[in-house]
Amino acid sequence: MAEKSFQEQQLQRAVESLYEDERLRSNLTDDTATLALSWGERQLKAALPQNPADEEALQLQMETATTQVKKSLRTLNKLVSQRQELAEEELREKLVALLAEQGQESSALSGKVEALVPQSVTDEAFVAGLVALFEPGEAKAKEEVKEKDEEMPARALLAPPQETASTKQRMETGRLRKAEPEEPKENKGVGEAKKDSEESEERRGKKGTQNKGPLINYEARRKKQTDSKPMNAVIFLFVLVAVAVVFFFPDEVSMPEPLATPVPSEPGEATAPPAPTGATWYEVYFTTPLYPDDKAAHTGSIDEKLAAFIDSATSTVDMAIYQLDAPPVVQALNDALERDVTVRIVTSTEVMEDEDESADFVDLADAGVEVVDGNPNAIMHNKFVVVDGQAVWTGSWNFTAHDTYRYNNNGIIVRSPDLAANYTATFEKMWNDGLFGRQRDPGGTTPILTIEGTTVENYFSPEDETAEAILMRLNGAQESIHFMAFSFTDDQMGAAILERAENGVEVRGIFENTGSNTEYSEYGGMRVAELDVLQDGNPYLMHHKVFIIDS
Repeated sequence: MAEKSFQEQQLQRAVESLYEDERLRSNLTDDTATLALSWGERQLKAALPQNPADEEALQLQMETATTQVKKSLRTLNKLVSQRQELAEEELREKLVALLAEQGQESSALSGKVEALVPQSVTDEAFVAGLVALFEPGEAKAKEEVKEKDEEMPARALLAPPQETASTKQRMETGRLRKAEPEEPKENKGVGEAKKDSEESEERRGKKGTQNKGPLINYEARRKKQTDSKPMNAVIFLFVLVAVAVVFFFPDEVSMPEPLATPVPSEPGEATAPPAPTGATWYEVYFTTPLYPDDKAAHTGSIDEKLAAFIDSATSTVDMAIYQLDAPPVVQALNDALERDVTVRIVTSTEVMEDEDESADFVDLADAGVEVVDGNPNAIMHNKFVVVDGQAVWTGSWNFTAHDTYRYNNNGIIVRSPDLAANYTATFEKMWNDGLFGRQRDPGGTTPILTIEGTTVENYFSPEDETAEAILMRLNGAQESIHFMAFSFTDDQMGAAILERAENGVEVRGIFENTGSNTEYSEYGGMRVAELDVLQDGNPYLMHHKVFIIDS
């Protein structure tokens, strides 16, 4: 496959950042989100300069366009959740303001705006109508999505169906700390961006200098293992939410019929598989999403498991988390403060710059927690908690109500001081040293550990070349590769899976529906190869990032 041009790389990175940002569609079902995100994708493609002055100018233009599109999508997402509670006049004003941002302010649109105001309008019709107003003359978004849906195979069901003034003020108290912005250096292509992605996709192809501000660093490079034989008992603990790379497929491919459709489970409490005899050092949990979501049923799930874990702390709680609003978790952190437990939190700059997203972080800072944010050129996408330096919670789950009761997620507790030391070392690089993403150097961790007789490999992204570690395991698969992927756009991993399948390895996979139909997803190629892969059936998000090899 021909190497992509810098223009193509920048466009892909921008488009992927839309589909991988759950904040843009947290109140939308997959079908409705597709309407909104497809509009965003079209805007980014239209913004791509055909004859840029230089790479830096192109990159800046795409970053500006991405920021503008995301702002509009976040506003749209919030309106969907707020519109049933707003007075009609207030909703009308917000719609007119949003259209003005798109340059579509016109008295000729007033009638169409009026048609979106009644509460009887469905969310999908509301979003489709708004997108049509964004793009006068191209009001076919809804029809195009419906046509595409009719062509797609059945879906797998994993579950039943700028800084605000308040933040600035608190920054002065010393409880909220921000990393100093880094000076950009060299550009990097998609291949390097994959290796360096900060537990998701890296938003820019630039490397920053070390900050002297208050944040954290990175860790140790793993030992490469050359033995291709499958290990009988290896658990991968990756601080990785999505590895962003590319795989291009034609716009039109012939999709074969699905090979299997898993049976949906009933909604209920977070589930934990039975641990093997003697294996008391780890606990695994899964969310069971509700659809439609019902706040009255928000009880007994993974958020309460983490709250109990935090409640066990006697001296320290160190938390690195992208999003936080789950009431049991927030309460557990406040309770820890009441017990004189030292609580430290690291989060992402882009979250702290959003008044709604940062609310619980700001409240915790007011209560006495020191909160550090960083990585302004990408995202701090970790999801881990270390308690008393003895045990670790990690997984795919952000600590929010939506991630708990709408999305498919997983969490794992590992009781091991050695593993906890790895996470603490990485936490200190961010919280204490002010080093995030590509600022961090490898070192300070032990990638390969033995916990009660079981080999555990533990890597941090970007510094530990996590994608290469996963690729090595995929290439060594002898019997089976099973996976669940929120975002899967890594061409090397996709190619490795196709090659293993050609050599008789069983492949079964589930892709998050939203985004898997884009030209960048591995889904299309695997379907053409007639692998047993499906799109998920959760109307919200399937947020897992899991490979199970030679199980």
